[in-house]
Amino acid sequence: MNLSKEEYLKKYPDMSLFEDMITAMKENPSLDAGSYIGQVCRNILKNVAVFKDDEKGQQAYDAFLKEALK
Repeated sequence: MNLSKEEYLKKYPDMSLFEDMITAMKENPSLDAGSYIGQVCRNILKNVAVFKDDEKGQQAYDAFLKEALK
């Protein structure tokens, strides 16, 4: 489906909360919803210092993902 952002939001008004995500995916067609959400979650975890930006933090993040994806 190749709708403009306006057409998409008119057809699916409940998605207006995700307007930034829709814009980002329109600007980068290789970015799918799963990848975008993954990037957002990764940045949230990094910004709230759940996982520090060092080797130990990366190991903890990898362990978290391994457990979460079971």
